[in-house]
Amino acid sequence: MNTSYDTIIKNAAENKKSSIFQFSKTYPAFIALVVGLILSVLVWNYVRETVKTDREVAFDKAASSVMNRLQIAYDRQNQILSSFDGLYKNSVQVVRGVFELYGSIPTSTYPSILSVAYVPSVKASEKEDFIYYARSERYFDYVIHPEGNRDHYYPIEYVVPLNKNLHRSGYDLATQPEALETIKRARSKQGIICSPFYNIRPDTMGFLLMFSVEKKITDPVEIALKGDKVDGIVMVELDAKSFFNSAIGNNPAASDTNITFDCIDKTSGSQIIYSSINKNNKAETPILSEDRTFKIADREIHVQFATVPDFGGKFQGLLPLFAFLGAVITSFIGFGFVLSIVTARARALDLADKMTRSQRRIVESSQDIIAVMDLNGTWKSLSPAVQSVLQYSENELVGKNIYDSFYHDSDIKKLQSELTEAKDEVGVMYDVQTKTKSGDVRWLSWNLTVSRVDGLIYAVGRDITLQKTAEEQFKLRNKQVQLAEQAALEGSEFKSKFMRELSHNLRNALTGTIGFLQLLSTKSYSNDEERQTFIKTAEESSEQLYTFITDIIDIAGDQGAVGQFERDKIMFSTITPKIRKRINEKNANKSQLTIQIDKKSEDPVALVYEDVFIDSLVNTYLALSGGMEQCTLEISVRANTYENLLEVEILSTPDKDVADAILIYKNESTQLGEALTKDKNDVMFNLGLAASALRRLNGSLMIDSLGEGEQNVAMISVPLAKGK
Repeated sequence: MNTSYDTIIKNAAENKKSSIFQFSKTYPAFIALVVGLILSVLVWNYVRETVKTDREVAFDKAASSVMNRLQIAYDRQNQILSSFDGLYKNSVQVVRGVFELYGSIPTSTYPSILSVAYVPSVKASEKEDFIYYARSERYFDYVIHPEGNRDHYYPIEYVVPLNKNLHRSGYDLATQPEALETIKRARSKQGIICSPFYNIRPDTMGFLLMFSVEKKITDPVEIALKGDKVDGIVMVELDAKSFFNSAIGNNPAASDTNITFDCIDKTSGSQIIYSSINKNNKAETPILSEDRTFKIADREIHVQFATVPDFGGKFQGLLPLFAFLGAVITSFIGFGFVLSIVTARARALDLADKMTRSQRRIVESSQDIIAVMDLNGTWKSLSPAVQSVLQYSENELVGKNIYDSFYHDSDIKKLQSELTEAKDEVGVMYDVQTKTKSGDVRWLSWNLTVSRVDGLIYAVGRDITLQKTAEEQFKLRNKQVQLAEQAALEGSEFKSKFMRELSHNLRNALTGTIGFLQLLSTKSYSNDEERQTFIKTAEESSEQLYTFITDIIDIAGDQGAVGQFERDKIMFSTITPKIRKRINEKNANKSQLTIQIDKKSEDPVALVYEDVFIDSLVNTYLALSGGMEQCTLEISVRANTYENLLEVEILSTPDKDVADAILIYKNESTQLGEALTKDKNDVMFNLGLAASALRRLNGSLMIDSLGEGEQNVAMISVPLAKGK
């Protein structure tokens, strides 16, 4: 017996493999396959019924479109006859001119109308009188044709349009069996009557629509003497092909290409009176067909619809098969997937055990705090890293709350709000200053994931104290640089102002000296040539000194930008919207800052640089609202005409931190760069920028606190313009 190590391992692997594919373990995969095949049949049947329904809807839509257009075409003809019916009922007699007026519009509008005519009922005994009357209506050559003796005549009297129907004037419809049969029906029935479809003219297949016109008599005796009540017939001759073309062919719909149809007059031996343009494309065995009817007057027309080959497209016909095959393939894929899951379960359990051991080692060796707490912030477990970061052991913190170690109480509300609004399984990043066991303060960056299903918060905390310290140092240096730049601008402005004033005073003094010397030089000293020479020399020296002073003015002007000393006249109300906009841009804490300007305030005009003045106001507003979630600033503006100043008084919501910062600023304003290390929420920084900007404007900033629990106040003064 071979009992080598390789043989034992090989046999164990084969046994493991065979055990994996036992039906007792793989039956879920076969159940999934059976369910998938059943669903495949259901999908095939559903798609087949859906395709069938879609086809029926498309077929019904196409057929209904044709029927609607046919009905509309007939309704137009019906309206024409109805208008004539109203004319005859409301008139004692309708003469030729009136008839032609009524008939001219429809005959010119609808090409399918060959004529509109009035056909009187004429007995043989009345024939000559009728011809005489017709000729009196300006039908001068009027005769009844074809010739012949008949008991009753139905000659066409009025016809519109006459120029195209001269040959029809006087034509006796009694000689046409189809027309005569239709006239008899019209005489005996009320309403509009339709003739059979026949060659109403030798070269034209058409049909007649007509209704009877009754005589204007009501006396039964007179009716008996006259024979009947019918005086004649109003008739419309229609070209059948033109009628159907105008209804269907001239108004094609996109769906017309999907169907073929035949219009059949079954009362005349299933006569096909019109076929669709694509009749040659009719399928031998159509997918769908339907027989519908519509009425032209009293005649019922059958419309036989059928689908064209490949109705709905070849792909639509194959769609149920594709759906079935796709579902079957998906079933086998699902079978393979479930089978792989079942057979891999043992391997997965082993791998999971290995991964659990690896993850445990990662947690224990990580420098970050990995922890779990409940939804209220109470610690459930923590990784050993908490010892090196916060100096607490794991057991010391379990059961305590994360908020107990926060350095600032304001951070508690902020974090609680963010966790309340956080979505499940979505990380929340939060940086917070935390107290260690020894009382030191460290910055921790937390990544918190809320799982309301588990009722837990999963937390990963990293010590970022060094990073935050570096950021704070960088921000401090940046603020010091900004204050230094502002001081440099202020010094440059002061030097330029000093040079301008010095040059101005020297120039005035030298101008006077030159003037006096010129007066001396004009006096007559005939015997004092030497004195004259000295005076001339002094004059030349003064001119040289004047030139030098003028050059100093030019140099002072070059030190500032062109137009720098030309200040703007700014009305306070015009810059208020710009101030609000700039505050929104610079308000990094997104605190709610409300600015209320006293309605009784004046609206004086300041003589300032607009941007510098706006910056000084914005920085003052931000300083007085520093660190507050909500702050209201009450603004009062007035003109101090005695000192020629515009004064802006600002009162802010009471705040102890702002008041303390104002006190430090007042005591250490001469060394503000070093004092910024004590600054909270940039109060002193913004005050320094505002004060420097105002000094550039020859203005001033006074800042103070009215006491504990009282408002903080700032007074800004800038030069007042003398005129608007």
